[in-house]
Amino acid sequence: PFGLGELRRHLALMDIDGNLTLDEQELKTGFQKMGLYLNNREMDEVFYEFDKDKSGAVSYDEFMDGIRGVLTEERAVLVEQAWDLLCGGGNDVTMPVEDLARTFDCQW
Repeated sequence: PFGLGELRRHLALMDIDGNLTLDEQELKTGFQKMGLYLNNREMDEVFYEFDKDKSGAVSYDEFMDGIRGVLTEERAVLVEQAWDLLCGGGNDVTMPVEDLARTFDCQW
């Protein structure tokens, strides 16, 4: 399976200069290594859509927002259910990200 952890690994490999963002060439080269070949116009369109802050680079968060799409009502219910299972729910409950990572595996 190709989960979020695997996607993060691929994005890190695509980040040739190690600045935690992907410029258009890094994204294009990374896509090609995964077997996705886009012409220049298609690549420009994809990059424009992912680069929401128009910085000339796509961050991991921008990439994830671009592929994840809008949180539907059905997905929101699943998120709420997962939160309730992890820490008993509640809006004022916080959980360190390290605890969340140990508790919740989303690589399915």
